[in-house]
Amino acid sequence: MTLTAHTHPSLIAPSSSYLFEHRKTSRYISQLPRQNTLDPDPHLIADIQEDLVTLGGRVYMTNVTIGGSYYTLVIDTGSSDTWVASSSFACISRLTQTPLPQSACGFSTLYDQTLSPTYELGIKDGFEVNYTDGEFLSGDLGTEDLILGGLGIKQVIGVVEKGWWIGDGISSGLMGLAYSGLASGVDVKRLNYTGTIFSLYVRNLGHIARNY
Repeated sequence: MTLTAHTHPSLIAPSSSYLFEHRKTSRYISQLPRQNTLDPDPHLIADIQEDLVTLGGRVYMTNVTIGGSYYTLVIDTGSSDTWVASSSFACISRLTQTPLPQSACGFSTLYDQTLSPTYELGIKDGFEVNYTDGEFLSGDLGTEDLILGGLGIKQVIGVVEKGWWIGDGISSGLMGLAYSGLASGVDVKRLNYTGTIFSLYVRNLGHIARNY
């Protein structure tokens, strides 16, 4: 997997050498004979690859396709929400709640759900999330086609319409990889929400079954 590092003055250099060595070690371990039935079945490992982008080795991002268009999303293992900023996004001040220029929140390419043939609105104004550093976002909940590394799923996502975000000028949203139960708000659960990583896992099981 290719790792692309973007310079950032306030963050440390990325640990690319560690990731490279870890990758070699993992590959060696995967070639060892399976010791018992608790070892992972190699057939259950998804054959997908997607490049990563890092800011200073602390913030990692990956490229996804949402509704047929490409976006870069921050990878967050501590939350379950997957969301993307809308083209009508309104950036507002964290302290005064007054409007700011859209660029002040630092998003890259914005998502226009009205141009997507695969977006389906689930709950209007049903998405809201707050982060510990003071960032807050709200918008709609809907389902959309999401592709990561060539594996496609129908995923519940937040379409962010307003809030405060400390953006990096590269990413357009966030992909949460934590347990589905950590999703923000009861409205997400009303849509029988399954986190992105678990949706990909289930989708891959079906892909494997069809190819046996």
